[in-house]
Amino acid sequence: MVGRFRGEGAAVVRLTGKVNGEPREIVHETTFRRDEANPHVPRLWARRRIGFLLEQIRLHGENAELKDEVVRLARRYGLPTPYTSYLVLEEGALAGGPRPLHRRDGRVPPAGGLAPAEDADAAAADAFGRFERAARKARGKAAAPAPPSASSGEGAVAGAREAGRLRRGEAIELRKEEQKAVEEVMRHIGDRTFYRAGEVWIDSTAGKRSPAWKKIGYLSEAYFALLKEHPELGPCLALGKVVVRAGEQVYEIR
Repeated sequence: MVGRFRGEGAAVVRLTGKVNGEPREIVHETTFRRDEANPHVPRLWARRRIGFLLEQIRLHGENAELKDEVVRLARRYGLPTPYTSYLVLEEGALAGGPRPLHRRDGRVPPAGGLAPAEDADAAAADAFGRFERAARKARGKAAAPAPPSASSGEGAVAGAREAGRLRRGEAIELRKEEQKAVEEVMRHIGDRTFYRAGEVWIDSTAGKRSPAWKKIGYLSEAYFALLKEHPELGPCLALGKVVVRAGEQVYEIR
C-alpha cells in the first residue's frame, strides 16, 4: 500500500477492507519522519495516483478537477505518458500534427529548440510537447492515443492498460525515441524533477516566474553560501544553470 502524509510525528494508520466478504480493520501505530533515503517513494505514489485518476476519467468522463490533478502530478513528478501528455498539452495541440509550442507571450521557440527559461509550467509544457511529438513518430498515426475519456476502441483499450500499470506502480515502457526525448529535457534528482529550457534547468516546484526569485551568480560567494546552508542542493546545482527551490525561496543560478 502506498499513501501520503504531511508533517511528522506520532500517528495511527487504519486500513479498512474486507476479507472473504467480512469487514476487517488493521490499526498500526507509527511515527512519521521525512525520509530522504527513499526518493523513489513519492514518484511511486504519484504514478499510482495518476493511474487511478486516469481510470476515473475513462470510466466517468473528464472533468476539470480530475484533469487538473493529473496535470499537476505529471508535471511535478515528471511522468510523461501518451495520456498524461494528452492532458498536459493545451487544447488542440494534438490537431494538425507536430508543431512548435507557443510561449505564453505569443512567441514561438526556434524550430527544434526550447523557449528561454520562464517558469516551471512553461518548461514542463515544452518537455511534454517534445515527448508527445516523439511518441507520435514512434507509434505512428494509427496508434495515436485516444482521449483519456474514450470508453471504446483500440485507443481506449490501450488507455485502460496504461492506467492499470500506473495504478499498480509500474513504469510505462517507453520506445527508444520517446526515452531520448525525455532524457533531453528532463532530469530526476531525488524526489525533484527538473525541466530544461534553453540552457537552464527549472525545478518543477519553482512555480511561475516572480520578482521574488533570488538571482545568484554561478560559483560566486553567494553560490557557495547557499550550498553550505542547503547541502542537499548539491546534486541539483551540479546541473549548472538552474532554477531551484529551497524551502519557500526560489533561487536562479546563472
